[in-house]
Amino acid sequence: MQKNRIDIVYATYPGLINLYLGNHINYKYGKPWIAEFRDIGEQRYYHSLCPKHINRAVRLEQHLVNSASMIVTVTSTITKILEGRHSQQIEIIYKMDLNTTILTKLI
Repeated sequence: MQKNRIDIVYATYPGLINLYLGNHINYKYGKPWIAEFRDIGEQRYYHSLCPKHINRAVRLEQHLVNSASMIVTVTSTITKILEGRHSQQIEIIYKMDLNTTILTKLI
């Protein structure tokens, strides 16, 4: 971070550690970050968890993503689910067509 000029951090989920690192870098260095959701627990593995663990996983996600400058998803289904959880702007990016206008707003 000190040797390279980093303007923004892009953290992809699944991989809760990625969201954690995006949140941590924002906290420590003040860098804006984007939380990208390619998948969410409801579509992958929540069916195998009890309601208590599902609620815990959702709360952890909400806590980590709270400091994100933007949320990016790859489907409208994921967008609808996340809109109920988060107050940040949510963008849908198809086929990783990351619009430079989106990033320019954050830098």
